[in-house]
Amino acid sequence: MGFCSRQILHHSISANHYVMIFEQIIGKIKKDTWWSEDMPSNYQLTICAWRCFIMQSHVYKQKFLSICLALYKSDLVLEKTSEQEKLRQFHKILNLYLRNPRKVLLWYKKYKAVQKQLIQRGEWAVTGRKKFSDRKLAAVYREVYDLSVLHFTHSIIPESADIYSDQELLDQNVPAEASLILSTYPMLSFIERERLEFLQECLKRKPNFKAFAEKYHWSQNNYTGHKALDKNYFQNQAKILLKSKNREQVQREIRGLQSKALNLKKHQTQLLAEFSLTPRMAKTFELLRIMSRWIDERKFGALHMIYYVDSLLDEIIRRTKVPKDLLNYYTPEEAVNLLIKKVKLDSRIPKQRRRFSVIVTSLTKTGLDEKIYVGKQAQAIFDRFRTRQVQSFWGFVASAPVRRFKGQVCVVINPHKEKFIDGRILVTTMTRPDFVPFMHKASAIITDEGGITSHAAIVSRELGIPCIIGTKVATKVLKTGDLVEVDANLGMVKILTKAKK
Repeated sequence: MGFCSRQILHHSISANHYVMIFEQIIGKIKKDTWWSEDMPSNYQLTICAWRCFIMQSHVYKQKFLSICLALYKSDLVLEKTSEQEKLRQFHKILNLYLRNPRKVLLWYKKYKAVQKQLIQRGEWAVTGRKKFSDRKLAAVYREVYDLSVLHFTHSIIPESADIYSDQELLDQNVPAEASLILSTYPMLSFIERERLEFLQECLKRKPNFKAFAEKYHWSQNNYTGHKALDKNYFQNQAKILLKSKNREQVQREIRGLQSKALNLKKHQTQLLAEFSLTPRMAKTFELLRIMSRWIDERKFGALHMIYYVDSLLDEIIRRTKVPKDLLNYYTPEEAVNLLIKKVKLDSRIPKQRRRFSVIVTSLTKTGLDEKIYVGKQAQAIFDRFRTRQVQSFWGFVASAPVRRFKGQVCVVINPHKEKFIDGRILVTTMTRPDFVPFMHKASAIITDEGGITSHAAIVSRELGIPCIIGTKVATKVLKTGDLVEVDANLGMVKILTKAKK
């Protein structure tokens, strides 16, 4: 059958009559307001996340989210979920935590068990992938992918905290900076643990960067694939570090990381004594702290998942000779059919999906429904989210060591493919661990997405640089070289001059 750009490519996980038709999708888009996250990505490494948004309702026996839209364009994806549904989800979880905190903690423990299983099976799969028959490789890939969906299903819950902190938390008479501190779990994030061990390794007489690389080779993965960091990478990073800092400065950073959790806990105790919080508000911050830890664990697990799935895809590519830029836009089911039944998609199908497509995942009574739109229907969905031109916009203040500053921006979407100009304001959709080298060089950070417990918010405070989060539009209206002025009291970003084309 020939491929038509107007064709709807449909995949249904559960065959029943309670599926959302295109007109209902457009109606839902018009009716709701939408929480957005965008990043470099492809089908293979993100479909598991869209499915988990919906599957959590079945796993937890509660209606959380009814729909997730993923808009793909040239290896970038814009994720859209309903703000109203996410906010209701947070309040459901909060009310449950107020009544029965043990149940929410059991959810977190369940996630930890799934994460452990994913890592165990993922490591086994990657180690043995070249020895498997095609049928066995397909089964192993399917198992790892199913575990990835389960991993996200049990770890997507704390994401609802972002919409709560964005829309309601700052109305509770607690300043933004205090809210950020009270919402952060007093521990080192996995990025900080890696940094601490790296600094300690740098100061050894005989550093073992081979062992360090074996432990942390995945730490700069993103949703486009695995970036293997080897011994040479960490040796070069050590040389750069020791050229820019003397031994005492490195030891000071080590001491700062080692004492961070205790200092944060002391600061939280002081703030709790300073603000007369209601019992409900104190419990809310307690839940937010748990959720911040949960989110950090999810990111840790996700970077491992990317390594496992991407490594298995490389083995599928070796056997089937399907180019990676095409296989990245197969669904998991299509990848299994490729291995077992030797069914290759017409190359025009993954090329069209990569160029311009939308995946709509929606809740049904017995499972989920998944549709892929291309052509005019994909365009109709994209058009509903088009951004108008603006001269100024607002976000939330995550870090404000200075109250007003100016600077030229550098927009970076994919840190593995784009360069950052030292000293500029880093503008991106949301930061992830692979952004950390750029964040160290930035004078400030502005993001489209994120709440007060987001990666950008936490790291910017650690670095002591200004940060405005949750602007929704920064990467859409700003271009590299634009001069902006930021009012960190109001969270306002004003464009002073546009960069010359």
